[in-house]
Amino acid sequence: MSVAPHDRPSWTSDIDSWSLDAAEEKQSGRFFWVRDAVSKLESGKKAIVIGRKGTGKTALVRHLAQAGRIPNQHVSNFDLQDFGVFHRSAHDLSKVELETDLFARWQMTILGELGKLMLFSRNVRASVREELTEALDRSPTEMMLGQSEVTTHRAGGLQLFGHGLSGGERNEIRYSPQSLSERSRGLLEWFTNNIDSSTYLILIDGIDSNYTTVADALGDEYFFAYARALVRAVLSIRKAFADTNRANVFPIIAIRSDIYRRITDSDKGKWEDLVVDLKWTEDELQTLADFRVARLENPTAKLAESRGAFSNIYRMKTYQRKRIFSHLCGMSLMRPRDVVNFVRASFDHSTWPIANAAMPHLFAKQSKYLRQEIFDEAHVAFPGVESMLSAISNNGKTVFDVADIEPHYFGGNATPLDSALGLSVQYNILGVSRPRGTSFAYQDEDIRGSRSATFVVHPGLRPCLGLPD
Repeated sequence: MSVAPHDRPSWTSDIDSWSLDAAEEKQSGRFFWVRDAVSKLESGKKAIVIGRKGTGKTALVRHLAQAGRIPNQHVSNFDLQDFGVFHRSAHDLSKVELETDLFARWQMTILGELGKLMLFSRNVRASVREELTEALDRSPTEMMLGQSEVTTHRAGGLQLFGHGLSGGERNEIRYSPQSLSERSRGLLEWFTNNIDSSTYLILIDGIDSNYTTVADALGDEYFFAYARALVRAVLSIRKAFADTNRANVFPIIAIRSDIYRRITDSDKGKWEDLVVDLKWTEDELQTLADFRVARLENPTAKLAESRGAFSNIYRMKTYQRKRIFSHLCGMSLMRPRDVVNFVRASFDHSTWPIANAAMPHLFAKQSKYLRQEIFDEAHVAFPGVESMLSAISNNGKTVFDVADIEPHYFGGNATPLDSALGLSVQYNILGVSRPRGTSFAYQDEDIRGSRSATFVVHPGLRPCLGLPD
């Protein structure tokens, strides 16, 4: 029996708790669907979470960070979005010195978080707790900025952030990558010798947010040295504890996949076994959509009870001869974020279930959303992105080659055309036609755009660019 428009259920108001940004979503635990990645990270089998913007990295980190989920597990979650990263003397250092210094700073930052967690563990020896209590009095930001003596390990004692067991004045750091490295190694030795039997997760999110700020101030090369040093520090700490048969300290980093892939390292091939790549199939996104909608009506709904919940909010089950959800996936970048946006927009309509007449408007609105999403993600690395979108619109074709687009593209001063085509493929504005169909970067990360390619405009952008389906 269909529901009359005036019988809109009261539970639909809970959609206000949904957010495109997982860090801002209310009641996030209620709507989080636990995937295999969770157990792999908690058990230490994986350490690096990568994924495109909107694929659920922050949601996963927030789920792991929920205190008290697992007995004898302690979790620290620090977001680098507002983290101090500026390196006062970066331009005065050789590449090797810079890498060494950044690695030491990251290692000390992570170990500082570990020290704070150990204060909450009942398994820590009293003498160790006393040393930590006296030592831990500076924030990670202050440590990364290098405002004071950060760590010293001498004669079995611990000194963090300028205070040791004997107290003492804080001193301005004397810039010496070698001494910083020595202090970092000493600190790691102290922790491996004094760690207890608890499990520690140290979650690091938000490095992507620093890209523009850091790269503008100190250049791309510095940012990727900074990111590379962080990954190295995470893996070094994990290995140090594993080597002492205490594999119970698990730093975990979440990083956008396009940034991760730009990090170069001679050992990067060894990192891959520790990577969780958050990719979604249509079936997985459908399961997530059903689960989230079901949890709006019943906050404790089980996964098995949620099947069909998404389609039940629409009167029609198909749009343009496809299931509504399949059409949505075709217009998306296959991310939870895209599904959340569409459902929220659907709930803005006054009729219930959502009327057939609303569908063209909803998909047109979804197209505008996708354009803004792509612009927000691409515009720093791709200054000519708006010029390319205008050129595609003015060209008027959904499938074209370089000769078609060249007369319409006027962004060459910001981004030359060849680069603009490559970046348009990288950021999913365009796909590349192949014998077996069109491929987009979110489906195939190795795809490249060249002058010889036949390009296809992403279906989700076509409505807002005025192009035919």
